[in-house]
Amino acid sequence: MDLAALVISRDMAGLREALARGEDVDSVDRRGFTALHVAAQQHELEAMRELLRAGANIDARNAYGNTFMGGRLRVEGAGRRDPVVAG
Repeated sequence: MDLAALVISRDMAGLREALARGEDVDSVDRRGFTALHVAAQQHELEAMRELLRAGANIDARNAYGNTFMGGRLRVEGAGRRDPVVAG
C-alpha cells in the first residue's frame, strides 16, 4: 500500500512501518500529489507530522502548482494559526 493510501485509511501504524522500511516519502501519484499533500487535504495532522519528521519535501508541487501548505491555505483560510506548524 502506498503512503497516500495509508494516510487516507488513517493507518498510522502502517504509515510508520512503511517509513521505517524506507518507502519514498516523496513519491507522487499521477497528479503529482505526495502523501504530505494528501495528509494536508485530509487534515491528518499526525500523519503530516510523521511525514515531515521523515523528511518529506515541503516544497514539492503537485500538477496544479500547489505545495502541501498551498492547498491547506485555500481550504483553511489565510491568517489562521496552523496546528501543524504550531504543534
